[in-house]
Amino acid sequence: MLGTAGLAAADGLSERDLGLYRAAFKAAEAARWPEANAIASQAGEKLPAKAIQWLDMARSDTDAGFEAIADFIRRNPEWPNLNTLRRSAEMAMPLWMPDGDVKAWFGKYPPLTGGGVLRYATVLLNDGKTREATELVRERWVSGGFGATEEMDLRARFGDLLRPRDHIARLDRLVWDNEEAAARRMFSLIDGGHQALAEARLFLANMKKGNVDTVLNKVPPSLQSDPGLLYERARWRRRKDMDDGALDILMNRPADMVRPAAWWSEMHILARRSIEKGNYAEAYRIARNSGQKDGLALSQAEFLAGWLALRFLNKPQEALKHFEQLYAAVSAPISRSRGAYWAGRAAEDLKQPDQARRWYDLAGEHVTTFYGQLARKRVRNTNDAAVPGDARIGQDAVAAFNAAELPRLARMLNLIDPVADREGIFVRRLGSNAKTAQDYALVTRLAQDLVRPDLAVTVAKQAVQDGVTLINAGYPVVSMPDLGWLEPALVHSLIRQESTFNENAVSPAGARGLMQLMPATAKQVAGQLGMQHTNSRLTSDPTYNIALGSAYMRELIDRFNGSYVLAIAAYNAGPGRVREWLQTNGDPRAEGVDVVDWIELIPIYETRNYVQRVMEAVHIYRARMDGGHAKLLLEEDLRR
Repeated sequence: MLGTAGLAAADGLSERDLGLYRAAFKAAEAARWPEANAIASQAGEKLPAKAIQWLDMARSDTDAGFEAIADFIRRNPEWPNLNTLRRSAEMAMPLWMPDGDVKAWFGKYPPLTGGGVLRYATVLLNDGKTREATELVRERWVSGGFGATEEMDLRARFGDLLRPRDHIARLDRLVWDNEEAAARRMFSLIDGGHQALAEARLFLANMKKGNVDTVLNKVPPSLQSDPGLLYERARWRRRKDMDDGALDILMNRPADMVRPAAWWSEMHILARRSIEKGNYAEAYRIARNSGQKDGLALSQAEFLAGWLALRFLNKPQEALKHFEQLYAAVSAPISRSRGAYWAGRAAEDLKQPDQARRWYDLAGEHVTTFYGQLARKRVRNTNDAAVPGDARIGQDAVAAFNAAELPRLARMLNLIDPVADREGIFVRRLGSNAKTAQDYALVTRLAQDLVRPDLAVTVAKQAVQDGVTLINAGYPVVSMPDLGWLEPALVHSLIRQESTFNENAVSPAGARGLMQLMPATAKQVAGQLGMQHTNSRLTSDPTYNIALGSAYMRELIDRFNGSYVLAIAAYNAGPGRVREWLQTNGDPRAEGVDVVDWIELIPIYETRNYVQRVMEAVHIYRARMDGGHAKLLLEEDLRR
């Protein structure tokens, strides 16, 4: 086993360099940048010093000059956070810089800051390119996220290029984004009618106190049908539980919704509420008439419409059309397997066995997904399903990758401080740069070498979107206490979904560690087990976290009489919500209840997705722990 000296030598860092860089990064973290750069310059291996320069240049108040930053950007197109450096470069651009050089820079790197827009547009005007300058100023004025000073500078220099409709468009965008302070700075530039419109939208969006009718009546009749206002009125009514009124607006929406996905969010909520009330026809009408053209919103709308038509309205032909449209519109394995599986179900109902088999075969190609596993069992009637093997990597490719700058830097940063997570951004960037199965495999192997299973899972999930499956990296197996409370495959599946194996993970809500335990829950479970508890142990002691999380999950399984589905849903959303769903949606353990339908009836998207992702991963982990093969028992697991 290599000691520290051996590891340092293997990664190109001597003991002396290691000490210097630990001191240099400590100085950088304390914002002592001259000291950090000075210490780093003494090291023999210069690559970590380059990382300190990169960090220094990314500061909004960096002392680095334009040429130094620009040179770094040009020479290092593979590095992360280059847009941040571009902003630094724009702020550092000297006033005496020749127009030709300014034009060349912005021609290759379009401006990102208000100052950059100002400089580039000025150069274009000086060069007689009035049309290009005008288009630049108008487009960036509408889309740019400028501060008050930048806004004043742009208006002072180019106010004559900005038309009233440009100001109105910027205000509209700011209000959609609920940037109230910036929106109010626009009021002096627009007419009273559009001011009243913006006031009304902000009033509704932020649920302000006051008489809503008084606010709305101030909006001129010509602006009452503004898409943003109609959207906020519908959302306000929905949040006030005035569902019929909200639905009236949503179903009579303008052709140009401006933000279609936002409209779908409201329609989806009301469709789910209609389902809870048993009004499946209304829910179908909402989903079928969503007006969505692409993205997650389209896939959700088409799935919901198809599922309602098939399972609640006895319209398999209409359902099949929706599922076909869903399948054609998506590329991710989870979505394609969902569309294909349900198309198969619809074809079965239509007494079209050959077509059903074709759809199930398409879904079954994605054996790592919930619906792919269900489809494979349905069409092949087999309990055995091997998980796919990982891409093979040639030794020459490994050597070339390990010699490249970013992999070398990631290893060095991890060696300098394995806890600080300085290497994470570089590994993720390598994942973003990956193009082939071999590329992804090399990056995930690097993450594994660094003992960063969380990074391996993150990159493996990126790979899936490109049609690359990496089982070993995407489904890590870690050592854990053999407590006998849960099958290891389920524990691993929960950890993968909760924290992607990041021992130090802390959620915005305060959940901690591998199994994302809330401190209050952890304290309660620890007390039941007779264990001492401190919150810090949830992130510092993985074994402790797994022990408490496993015990809590075992408790949930027992509470719901052995049901994996109900316990997993409760782990995510809380047992109280699950009891509510048992009241409204029935009991998936009851005879005649389709468990898959019950999962799709869960009103919270996060929990629906969570249950499916954990359940699908259980099979993968069983196979991983049994030589690559395992009985495909998803249907049995669903019926527990």
